[in-house]
Amino acid sequence: MSVHPEGKKMFCEVQYFPWWATIPMAASAPFVLILGLTQAGTKPVPLPLALLMSLFLAGIFLLMFRMVTTVYEDRIVVKFGWLPLVRFTIPLSEIQSARAVTYKPLLEFGGWGIRFGRARKLAYSTQGNKAVEVVTTKRTILIGTALPDQLNEVVNNLLVFYRS
Repeated sequence: MSVHPEGKKMFCEVQYFPWWATIPMAASAPFVLILGLTQAGTKPVPLPLALLMSLFLAGIFLLMFRMVTTVYEDRIVVKFGWLPLVRFTIPLSEIQSARAVTYKPLLEFGGWGIRFGRARKLAYSTQGNKAVEVVTTKRTILIGTALPDQLNEVVNNLLVFYRS
């Protein structure tokens, strides 16, 4: 039997930003490139600038617009993007408590994504208003999820096991 190098997965959820944000972002890189290639308009975009802008927009799309939350036996890992370069790890040893919550992403954090709020709060989310609020020794982190009860249960069960 082979063991995954990162450890045993206790929970895993993949979420995407909503279509009304994803489609325009995905379409923007090719659109800018086409403008540069065709030199359309009265003030055409120079091709080198169009290429740079397209690469930048494609990079943002690949580094964001998807969030994977994985709970292992000793930590929670939140990754953004199809290229897992943007990654956050919360060791179980630093977690003081966790609870499922309903929050106001626009009011409390100004939207979705990787967001900073008041009182050293941080949010990782893609859509919706459900999350698991994880209080650590350093700060409070809201992890957006479509499965708040399941994520909360897994984290709290691991905390009980970890502390015994």
